[in-house]
Amino acid sequence: MTTRLSGPLVGTHFRPPAGDIVNLLPANARLIIQRQPENQYDMNACQVLLPGFCKNGPLHSIWQQFANDALDDEDALAALSDPFFLGYVANSEKTGGKRADLIAKIMDDGGFLRSEAWLTFDHKGNAVVETDCVQLLEADL
Repeated sequence: MTTRLSGPLVGTHFRPPAGDIVNLLPANARLIIQRQPENQYDMNACQVLLPGFCKNGPLHSIWQQFANDALDDEDALAALSDPFFLGYVANSEKTGGKRADLIAKIMDDGGFLRSEAWLTFDHKGNAVVETDCVQLLEADL
């Protein structure tokens, strides 16, 4: 049996241009959820990464838009990494519930640091991260 888990994608405004990138991504864009147990604010933190975000990757046209804007800023250009760190799965009642707690527990119980995921949007157009518990990744990105 597959258990589908989801939670709002939060924190993109702390990671410019993450919010703008999310707004250009199609529904069902491939994502990676990566555990971050050393996070000083939340030991159940689940980072949301965008794989293939590079010059020759499947999202090259979106990457190129932001690379063109960053040509005069080495730090901004270096930040356009693959995988690109978009934000976190919500883990607060203020931001959409304790979703990362549940995802972290399942990942930790299985001994996995990463899980396949994809981008969806709620009825208000807000970004949501979805994952199936059976699609856990053992290999590094």
